[in-house]
Amino acid sequence: MRTTQTLLQDNIDVLRQGLTLIAGLEPELYAKPEPGLGISRIGSHVRHVVDFYERLFEGLETGRLDYDARRRDPRVETDAAVAVEQIEALVERLAATVSPDHRALETKQDSRDAWTASSVERELAFVLSHTVHHYALIAVVLRANGVEPGEKFGVAPSTLRHWAEQRTGERTCAR
Repeated sequence: MRTTQTLLQDNIDVLRQGLTLIAGLEPELYAKPEPGLGISRIGSHVRHVVDFYERLFEGLETGRLDYDARRRDPRVETDAAVAVEQIEALVERLAATVSPDHRALETKQDSRDAWTASSVERELAFVLSHTVHHYALIAVVLRANGVEPGEKFGVAPSTLRHWAEQRTGERTCAR
């Protein structure tokens, strides 16, 4: 079972992965729509990820987390520099979250008024998984445009740890 600190660090690591990727992209590619793939632009996925983290932080403050009440700032979709600023701020907030309040949270993800019990750890795991999912979609867009994001981009931290353990085990067995 992952600890809160591991979840925080995994979220930080994944967001930093996005920062590295965005810094290496041409601004035109970041904002370019991809209608042929049925997938919106890279920036749309980044904005969506940023929105979910913003909702998480508000929910941690209020005890109620509504992922549908997103800000949807169009500048994050079309301007990579704005996206980088937003993600850097999220990383700073996560890094400053030494020990989040372990009080119960309530969450909802659709327009119904039904709220569901949750926890800080569950929501950290959720936004992590959600981010990896959108990064995987970004990787598809990049590859369709002839850009290789790297084999680790859009891969869950737990999978990356598993791969590392497998490589270590293979080397140990081979000796």
